[in-house]
Amino acid sequence: MQINRITQTLLLSTTNETHTVKQWLEKTCEVAQVDFWNVYTQSPTQERQAEVDYLRGDYSKAEKVLGWKPKVKFDELIELMYKADYDSLKSGNPR
Repeated sequence: MQINRITQTLLLSTTNETHTVKQWLEKTCEVAQVDFWNVYTQSPTQERQAEVDYLRGDYSKAEKVLGWKPKVKFDELIELMYKADYDSLKSGNPR
């Protein structure tokens, strides 16, 4: 008797780049034309107690399985995300 198994595979869409939350916020403020220091606050009560110091995605499996490579880098991704959210809010149809 042969048993067929379905194998689940997790494929990450990543750029193999590493950025901090602060870098993300700084770039978003730049795109939104907002002064970072006017919106940035850090509350010790909101910090994760067991934070991982270094995370970086690896798209090599997606490249091997699907032939996929990232086309959008960090700065462009922030601009696309901001524009999509801005346009959604402006249209009165927030997601």
